[in-house]
Amino acid sequence: MTGSLLWTRPLGQRRLLLTLVWIFTAVGSSSGQDNPRIIESPSDQYVGKNEPAKLLCKAEGDPSPDITWYRNGQKVTTDKDDSNSHRLLLSGGSELFFLRIIHTKNLKPDVGTYYCNATNIHGSAISRNASLEIAGESLFVCLFVRLFVCWLVCVRVPLFVCLFVCVQLLMWFYLSSLLNI
Repeated sequence: MTGSLLWTRPLGQRRLLLTLVWIFTAVGSSSGQDNPRIIESPSDQYVGKNEPAKLLCKAEGDPSPDITWYRNGQKVTTDKDDSNSHRLLLSGGSELFFLRIIHTKNLKPDVGTYYCNATNIHGSAISRNASLEIAGESLFVCLFVRLFVCWLVCVRVPLFVCLFVCVQLLMWFYLSSLLNI
């Protein structure tokens, strides 16, 4: 609409047209320029050795953000970086899938604190931290404490019997971890 055509209209129509143009311009300029926003952060996971695991991170923004995963502050190596990796990115990077959790006495590449970073041309957003831990790692400590508390409460079983049972459990857990049972 040219300027001269606008001014030939009555004042009420000019105000209405200018208001509509302003509204559509404001709506049009704000859409398509959204900073990334995390809508689902990863959650803590307790996983058995050699078992699969999955961490989720959902983000939104316009344009859609790229998601990068970090473990203990370092970028996670996935199948996109190394075709031999046991970590896969699914759903456009929003899922970090572990084919199996690797955990040995000397090698613990999967245990740690994870977070995701969602980035687009307008900025970035970082998720909350999530821990990935091996299930059963502290189970023997829990059993030891429970047995000891049970002994303190009941006091019917001699202390050496309670300690003997605890030592047997500790040995069983230690041997099973060595044999990867």
